[in-house]
Amino acid sequence: MLISDEEYMLLSANGGFHLERNKTLISDYEKCPCGSGKLYGICCEIKDFEWLKDDKGTIYKNVKLSDETMNGLKVVKEQFKETFGRDPKGEDKLFYSVAIKQFNFLNDFIRICREAGVEERYLYAYYCTGLLVTEENKERISDREYDEWEEAVFEFENLTNEGSIDNRINIVQAILLVEEGLTIFLEKAFEQLELGLSKFILDSKNAQVLEVDSFQVCDHKSFIEYCLYKIIKNMDSVSLLISNGHKENALAVVRFLYDIYLNIFVYISDYKLFEEKILPLIGLELGTHVRVNGSKHKIEELATEKKTYTKVSIIELAKQAGKQNPTAMKMYDSLFSELSGYVHVSVLMSDKYFSENDPYYELNEELLAGLLAVFFAYLPLYEIIKLDHVTLELKRDILFLANRLTEQIRRFLVTLKGIEENPVFDLMEEMLNYYEKTAS
Repeated sequence: MLISDEEYMLLSANGGFHLERNKTLISDYEKCPCGSGKLYGICCEIKDFEWLKDDKGTIYKNVKLSDETMNGLKVVKEQFKETFGRDPKGEDKLFYSVAIKQFNFLNDFIRICREAGVEERYLYAYYCTGLLVTEENKERISDREYDEWEEAVFEFENLTNEGSIDNRINIVQAILLVEEGLTIFLEKAFEQLELGLSKFILDSKNAQVLEVDSFQVCDHKSFIEYCLYKIIKNMDSVSLLISNGHKENALAVVRFLYDIYLNIFVYISDYKLFEEKILPLIGLELGTHVRVNGSKHKIEELATEKKTYTKVSIIELAKQAGKQNPTAMKMYDSLFSELSGYVHVSVLMSDKYFSENDPYYELNEELLAGLLAVFFAYLPLYEIIKLDHVTLELKRDILFLANRLTEQIRRFLVTLKGIEENPVFDLMEEMLNYYEKTAS
């Protein structure tokens, strides 16, 4: 018997790994199934696995599972029973969740290994061969598989050493350099934005801490503070999402950040519109206004009986912002519908959920989502310094942060545009030009 009764029971429960008991060992004098061209007896026969064949001639590779793996299988089997009230049987599979989440498995695996400190050359070899070779598992693969893995390691070393003479780099080098730089930049930018926005809120209120329980939107100033607080909360969400490889959800939050940016831009530049659209909503909370006949958007001021229609769509805000900054409207035309596809159930966006970007030849989509988040989170810095109550020192502090981020984002855009053609990069550059011009 080649496997234990316990191993047989567990593996049989996982469709696709169902082992029959009528398989026999390959003869020492048959050609080795690994493809080396050698006889089995002088090739894989000495390895820590076996080649088997059934009565139909189908070849199987049999590897004895480690105690750690067996314990893991037991846990999964127990989870199945706890969830469905029975043991797995027949065509049941133990790894349903893994099968569903396979579309981003490669990038998730590489991300986790990088966090664990696995060398990049070994990750590239895994990317090429599906093997992550260690001293512990080396004897569980054939010599041919090991040679292919080793060739992939050498290929990576050659790729990353190219250009050392003429300073020209290839796509793999460019992708790795950009991703390393973006990862460092995003971590720092998220921290600095939280610090900058928090400083603005607290200094504006002349407070040591933000009393969240008692905070209330009661006027123009507190409305802007509320928007900034929402940026901080949304940036926290983006940080968690991209660190766990959830680009779709991160891009949904980017859509919210773009929405907040438009609100800040429009209602700082047009106080009359704020009075018309936002103050009546604040009045509902303060008790000075009521809804007309239960209407969601039609509101009446009790003192004057003045009725106001408060609904403002995102496209209306974008058009209003576009009167001063045309790129704000271009952003809506180019980006908003796609970002909204991650918020709503959009059939047109379904392919985004069932695809995976190439980790060595395409830009990392989680990092691009992070860059967009930083972009829409930092643009309001240029708007809030226009408020009358902002002190000169606070304005200088916020403007320093904004200009520094502009400089760093611009450098990344130059590199990104050299790797990938994306109209969003051009629009981001246009937006930077607008704020550099207006802030000077």
